Amino acid sequence: MMKFYLILISVCFISVDAKISEYAISRWGSLISPYNEGCIKDSGANPDDVNELLTAKFPYTKPIRDYILCIYLKLEMILPNGEFQECLTLKKGDYLTYKLLRKCIEEAKYEMDLSMKSSIFCYCILSGLREESC
Repeated sequence: MMKFYLILISVCFISVDAKISEYAISRWGSLISPYNEGCIKDSGANPDDVNELLTAKFPYTKPIRDYILCIYLKLEMILPNGEFQECLTLKKGDYLTYKLLRKCIEEAKYEMDLSMKSSIFCYCILSGLREESC
């Protein structure tokens, strides 16, 4: 039985196709829907790249970083001064754990460029959600 759990854990961490829960995807989609088209337009992001954000392929381009920042600013999850809004983010992103949120804020906190800071945070959240789905 122990071998089974070890193999399962190994597969979860090795798999690049680990999926984010359907609930998290659906919830995120409803959160960003009022802002999605505007942020795509303002950032110049390719809509196909935006759609790839929730897959294992994270497009790390400047337009995608700007798109992520735009979404987080519109959702008020990050302020223009770069401060993350923990309580609001947990309330809106009810699929997140406090532990994952804090980990990702810590990873991004020293970055001064807001689009890069938002992307570091986003990538961390997506990676954490994939790990939690295993």
